[in-house]
Amino acid sequence: MLTMKHNPRSRAFTLIELLVVIAIIALLASIAVPVYGTAQTRGAQTKALAQAKGIYPALKMFAMDHNGAYPSAKEQDEPSGGGPLGDANDAFANLIPGYLSNESPFGNNVSAWSKDNNGTLKGPDNNISSRDKILEKGENVYAYVAGMTEVSNSSWPIIADGFAAAPGLIAGNAAKYTRLEGDRGGVWKGERAIVVRNDGSAQLEKVDRQTLTVTRRTSSGTANLFAEDRNENNPWLVGCTIYNPR
Repeated sequence: MLTMKHNPRSRAFTLIELLVVIAIIALLASIAVPVYGTAQTRGAQTKALAQAKGIYPALKMFAMDHNGAYPSAKEQDEPSGGGPLGDANDAFANLIPGYLSNESPFGNNVSAWSKDNNGTLKGPDNNISSRDKILEKGENVYAYVAGMTEVSNSSWPIIADGFAAAPGLIAGNAAKYTRLEGDRGGVWKGERAIVVRNDGSAQLEKVDRQTLTVTRRTSSGTANLFAEDRNENNPWLVGCTIYNPR
């Protein structure tokens, strides 16, 4: 009776093949995870950019009804309103419901500005049943540049991702971002920032990795896009103020 002898070399070869397959799978997995994460980020950026761009037509319509000026006061059209702006939420609230039907364009769940006082994710709830419910804390993630009109420089920024500074009024040179994704101003890890300009154009601007600012070119180099410059040859954001979200 013949017996089959097991070939150790055949078994060893099979084990080597298995190890190779496992190594290849591990390599592919290590590549796939970052690619998937990048795709998710790009998708979130595309959605947020479209929403931010959609705010501008409402600002434009508001300006047409207010002698060419964008919102400059809290509850500007309300009988008891007209007080100074406290933050970007106050400015944007002027657009609802007359120029925007709801709060949705102001949300972005990956932004730390979407959190309420308890640090809980909030986002727009579209409750506009009373004026004090419109754009509460955590329902707007965008900063606002006040003091502009329709005829201001078309390249000046008017809307941007909220900065890493404190809520409310901030100095232009404090308009910076952070690499810390979970912090205010870190929505895109200090790499990009949504900026909408006075001509209605919207773009994911590159953030300078050293200064963590969106920059503009000047005759002497670069400067913070959101900092006032009274250079008579190229004045920038003169008379404007920057407001972070609430």
